[in-house]
Amino acid sequence: MRLLEYTVCFVLLLLCLPFASSAAETVSLPSKQIIESPVARTPSFAKYALVIGVTDYESASRLSVCGKDALNFASLLKTKFGFDGVIVMTSEPGATAASRPTQRKIKKALEELYTGIVPGVSEVVVYFSGHGTRSKDHSGNDADWLVPEDGDPKDVPGSCINYTSIRERLVTLRPKRVLLVTDACRDLLGAKGVGPSGFGKSLSVSEIGNGMAELQSCQPTESSLEGDPRDFKESVFTHFLIQGMSGHPDAVSDDLKSVTFDSLQQYVKFSVHKYAAGLHSTQTPDGRSSSGAMVIALVDSSVVSQVALVDPLRKLPSMDIPALPSIRKNPIDTTDMIFIPAGEFVMGSDLLPDALQHKVHLTSYWIYKAPVTVSAYRKYCQVTGAAMPVAPSYGWHDEYPMTNVNVQQCEAYAAWAGGTLPTEAQWEKAARGTDARDYPWGATFDGSRCINSVDTRRSEPAAVGLRLKSSSPYGVVDMSGNVWQWCSDWYQADYYKSASPKNPIGPAKGTLRVCRGGSWKSDSTVAFQTAFRSSQLATANGQPDTGFRVVVVDDVARQTSQ
Repeated sequence: MRLLEYTVCFVLLLLCLPFASSAAETVSLPSKQIIESPVARTPSFAKYALVIGVTDYESASRLSVCGKDALNFASLLKTKFGFDGVIVMTSEPGATAASRPTQRKIKKALEELYTGIVPGVSEVVVYFSGHGTRSKDHSGNDADWLVPEDGDPKDVPGSCINYTSIRERLVTLRPKRVLLVTDACRDLLGAKGVGPSGFGKSLSVSEIGNGMAELQSCQPTESSLEGDPRDFKESVFTHFLIQGMSGHPDAVSDDLKSVTFDSLQQYVKFSVHKYAAGLHSTQTPDGRSSSGAMVIALVDSSVVSQVALVDPLRKLPSMDIPALPSIRKNPIDTTDMIFIPAGEFVMGSDLLPDALQHKVHLTSYWIYKAPVTVSAYRKYCQVTGAAMPVAPSYGWHDEYPMTNVNVQQCEAYAAWAGGTLPTEAQWEKAARGTDARDYPWGATFDGSRCINSVDTRRSEPAAVGLRLKSSSPYGVVDMSGNVWQWCSDWYQADYYKSASPKNPIGPAKGTLRVCRGGSWKSDSTVAFQTAFRSSQLATANGQPDTGFRVVVVDDVARQTSQ
C-alpha cells in the first residue's frame, strides 16, 4: 500500500496523439488486432508520448514501483500501439542525466508537447508516476501539483509542476481529445492542512473540460495499492489499466467491438476492486468523461499474430458502429448519467402475456448509469433531513444499490436530484436499445452477466456496475439483475393495447406501480428480460431487492429532441 509521509502518490496519464504519421506499421499482438479508433470519423494515432516515472526523491519518500510502471506503460505504447517516439523520463537505475525527471526538464518537455498540439486534431498523452500534492499557487489559489525528483515540500510552487495549470492549458489549446488517468492515493484528504479538497478531488464533467475523460485509481478516503510481488510488481491500478488498453477481452465493448473509455473503466473498476478485496482492502476506481465513450482502440475479433496499424491519413473502411453514448455527472448528487438519444425503438415482446410488442418514439433524456447507491442516498438524507430507511438484513454498504425504499421515497429523491423515476418506455429503451434484444447484452440469458439466483441462491445484492459485459447498448449497467427498479407508470396488464406511440406515461391511475429488471433474488430467467413487466403495491413498504434509478430531462435533452 502506498501510504506516503510527504503527500499523495499518483500516476497521471494524458495521451497526446498527433495527427500525422508515416506509412502503416506492423506490431506483434498475442491474439487481437488493435487499431487506433477513428473519432468523429477522423482517424488519428499516438506517435509521440511523454512518459515520466519518479522513484527516487531528494526531499520525499522513495516510491518503489512508479519508475517501473512508467517503463511498462512506455513498453505498451511501443509494442502494442506502434509508437515511434516515446520520451521516457525516469529516475530508475541506468537513466541518463538528460532523462532525469527534474522540474526544469519536465517543464521543457511539456512546452514541447503544447507546441505540437493542433486544435481540433491532436489527441494527447503525458504519463506521470510519482508523488503529488495540494498547495497554494503564487496567486493564493488552491492547485494540484506533480512532484519532480527535486521537488521541495517547503516550496511547492517554486519546485513542483502545477497540474491544475496543465489541465487548464490543454483546455485552451483545444486538442481533439484528452485522456487523464491518475493512480493516486486519496486517503489523505484533509490531512496536514490540505483541507477537504486535497489532491485527487473528484471533478465534475464541466470542471474537466470539453473533450476530456478522467479515470482515477480509487475513491476519496482510499489508497492506491501495490500488487503482491508474487502476482506482479506494479501498482494494482496501472497493472489492470495496461491489461485493458492491451485489449483484454473483458475490456472490449461488445457492441462497439472496441476498447472505449467506458468499457476500459468498467474493466479496471471491477478488476481493481476484486484484487483489492483479495488483499483485504478496498480500492475502486472512479471515472468520468465529457466526450462520451472515447474509443481507445478498435478490436478485430479474428485471431491474428501480426497486424498493421492503419495510416491515419487514409480513410478507414466503413463500419457499422452505433452512435457513441454520452456520459456526464448530475451536479446535484454527482451520479453518472447516460444520454439516450431521441428516436424509435421496439417495446414489448409477444412472448409475454402483458407486453404486446409495438413501436414507441421517445424524445431524448439522461438516465442514471447505475441504480442509486446507498452512498448517494445517504448524502441526500444528510442534505434534506430525510431519514434513512431501516437497514436490510445484509446491512448498508456504500456501493450497493439503495433498497428498502418505497416508491414515494424514490420519487422524493428523484425530485431532489432534478429528475423523475423513468417511465416504463424510458427504462426499456435504455435497457435494450433499438434492436429489440431480449437482454441488455444480447439474445440469450447469461448468468455471469447479472446478479441473480438462477443457479446459486444469493443472500444479498452486490456493488453496482461490477458485472462486466452486462451493459446495455448505451452503456447503462445493472438493467438486468441486482435489484428491481421502480418506474413512474401505474401497472395495467393491457395498457400496451392503447398506449400512446410517443412518450407514453402509463395509465392515469392504479394501485400497482411497475418494477423492472429482476433482482438478486430472482430465480427465473424471464425476470431479467428487457421487456418483462413486474409490479408492486404503490403503498407497499420498501423491499431489500428493490431499488431505483433517475431520469433527467435538461436543456441538452430538450434541444436534441427538437
